[in-house]
Amino acid sequence: MLACILMGPPGSGKGTQAKLLSSELEIPHISTGDILRSEIASGSELGNRVKAVVDSGKYVDDELMIELIDQRLSLDDAKAGFILDGFPRTENQAHALDRLFEAKKYKQLKVIEMQVRQELLMERLTGRLSCPSCGAAFHKSLNKPKVAGICDNCGTALVTREDDLAETVKKRLQVFETQTRPLLAFYRDGNRLYTVDGSLAVDEIKTEIKRLLLAS
Repeated sequence: MLACILMGPPGSGKGTQAKLLSSELEIPHISTGDILRSEIASGSELGNRVKAVVDSGKYVDDELMIELIDQRLSLDDAKAGFILDGFPRTENQAHALDRLFEAKKYKQLKVIEMQVRQELLMERLTGRLSCPSCGAAFHKSLNKPKVAGICDNCGTALVTREDDLAETVKKRLQVFETQTRPLLAFYRDGNRLYTVDGSLAVDEIKTEIKRLLLAS
């Protein structure tokens, strides 16, 4: 089984790599955000509990999040493995996840850290442009629209999301440093942490992560 957690700060490319690896390795990319949205949309008892928490403006607590992940990992498509993205974010969550993995007898967990220098993260995140109409994504320097400030697909004026404003980006990166960075030491102490250079080309990063995951 290929049990993998992708970790790294916002802008490190976790989501991109998770999607590519999921397709090539034929294992699901499990994003906690996707889990929450899917469960709410299902109208299940668990989904209604999640919706009540989200609607109140609170964060879903660790116990409920673990319950959701446990349910997702029990589906048939995750029997051969999975790529977990967005969880854990704190050491308490990591311990809870370890208990779940132990109960499920997952023994080959690998945690991949995508390392990217702060300056590049800022450039990646603050340069993002989004189309409010069709959802297309562009970048001021890395993926420019054909006409500056205009969506290639539908001609709508592109915007910078609030999440991608410089001050917001700095806060997001600081949250990662204070809350999530300590997790790397936790997994390193357990000999489960592997690092890749997240500033390389997308295909190079994918190849390296794939090599690490498939190594015995």
